[in-house]
Amino acid sequence: MIKCAMFDCGNVLVQFDTERFYSFIKQHRTNCLEPHELFSGSQRHIIIDYDLDKLTDLDFFNRVKEAFGLKDVHFEDFFYLIEDTITVDREMLAIRDKLQKKGVATVIVSNMNRFHFNYLRLNYPEVISGYNYSMISCEEGVAKPDSESWIRPLDFLGLKGEECLFIDDIIENINVASNLGIKGWHYNVRDVRLTGNGRLKYERKKLSDFLDLIWSIGVLVPFS
Repeated sequence: MIKCAMFDCGNVLVQFDTERFYSFIKQHRTNCLEPHELFSGSQRHIIIDYDLDKLTDLDFFNRVKEAFGLKDVHFEDFFYLIEDTITVDREMLAIRDKLQKKGVATVIVSNMNRFHFNYLRLNYPEVISGYNYSMISCEEGVAKPDSESWIRPLDFLGLKGEECLFIDDIIENINVASNLGIKGWHYNVRDVRLTGNGRLKYERKKLSDFLDLIWSIGVLVPFS
């Protein structure tokens, strides 16, 4: 029986306009480093440190500026862009809320920096609140794909991995969660560069239909 649904946040509960961010980097860079290297390549360590709260906002800005040789970019403009590329997916929140009303436990498991955390907390608190457990990297000091990201909520809730479904857009994270017995669902809305692949509406409906199905046959059940 599945008693708990675990949700990633970025590109699941909220969508990021990474194409716009990449265009900004290309416009201002002074080298040939591709913008996606920040999220899925040679500069990924910058994002990891930021998500683990090892870097302040200013540290992060300076690291990115140095990596891409950004010219004529101001701190305030850079973070306004980051803020403005976030869109809350209300339909995904409705799917989550539906599970909560049925008594299914919900957990957020997200690599999230302090800037995004505070922005959502102040402007869209419904995205990051109301869960049975919140596993947010900048608060917990642990980031996916470290298996501790799933072990902590499992231990806290007294659940076995097999009793949980984890929804994430990154297959690497799903594979690690699956090694703990957690059932993984690849929310396939992004390509390898973490840009949209045009499948959002389809993937959202596929997930919703699947959850309805496993509820109707008694595989998805309330947490008690």
